[in-house]
Amino acid sequence: MRRREHVSALEAPADLRCFDAGSWSFEEWSAARHEWATANGWLGGIVQLLREEVAVRRGRPMPPSAWPYWCPPRNAR
Repeated sequence: MRRREHVSALEAPADLRCFDAGSWSFEEWSAARHEWATANGWLGGIVQLLREEVAVRRGRPMPPSAWPYWCPPRNAR
């Protein structure tokens, strides 16, 4: 079995060390994220899930029994 090169937990990978996040605008970042998501089949996480739920419901309120586990009713204790 080959041993992996030891990398400190605090040290960033080589490709991230030279990445300058400040050089990207929000639009460029969004376009790159969308391109990556399209190529890798990732739908966009919880934001995409919520958008799809709203599109399916078309504005009808969701009954509390259908609420996601992370959004309990306000009066539940």
